[in-house]
Amino acid sequence: MKYLNKIFVTAIIPIAIAFSSNQIAVSIKEKELKSKYIEMALDVLKTPPSENRKNMRQWAIQVINKYSEIPLSEEAKAELMKENVLTVIQSSVTVQDTVIRKQ
Repeated sequence: MKYLNKIFVTAIIPIAIAFSSNQIAVSIKEKELKSKYIEMALDVLKTPPSENRKNMRQWAIQVINKYSEIPLSEEAKAELMKENVLTVIQSSVTVQDTVIRKQ
């Protein structure tokens, strides 16, 4: 019986390690994919709103809303559809980041 337990444990440990390693790899890939979608959405929202890009802006807002920990309010969604507010926000963040790095 001890011998069977030893064989069982010896076989299970590598399988458990392989399974958990695979789960970690899948999780990392999913996060990378989400990050790419968010980057694409932000690129769309950086461009000035126009009637012919309305559907793309709606898609970008949905992507950001899906992957954000804090969902956008209806007012924020409406602002993003009408205005190019991300350029102002991004410029502000870049300036703050530059100031912090210099200190």
